[in-house]
Amino acid sequence: MAVVALVAMAVPAFAQMGRSMLPLATTLVLEKPVPNQAIDQQRAIDLGIKNQTYRFILRDAYVDESKGWTWSDIWQSVRQSRPNFQILGSDDPLVRMEPGEVVTVKGMYSMRTRSFEVSSIQPGAPFAPTDSY
Repeated sequence: MAVVALVAMAVPAFAQMGRSMLPLATTLVLEKPVPNQAIDQQRAIDLGIKNQTYRFILRDAYVDESKGWTWSDIWQSVRQSRPNFQILGSDDPLVRMEPGEVVTVKGMYSMRTRSFEVSSIQPGAPFAPTDSY
């Protein structure tokens, strides 16, 4: 009986770990800071693009299809890391941004690797999140 109880307790923990391995559709609204601009550390985000790290102002971020996750969950998993995310895919528009320019980046975030696979980059910021924060 004790073995059955031990197995039953382990199943929910394994299911939770499996959930975090699925990529999450996520949106980032980024602004390239003006040179020598002071950035509040709460709003700064470092992105690894190829072999460089770029700092942006995070104007907004949210999970497009939450599946029980929020932006706060993602930020907790990356906030202590430098860079916070490793960008994969279409990264050239981020590198070529002008100071003060704002873009909306949509992609898939993987908690296991802290990678963000870019699916689209649009100029400007959206009106509102499609699902929830």
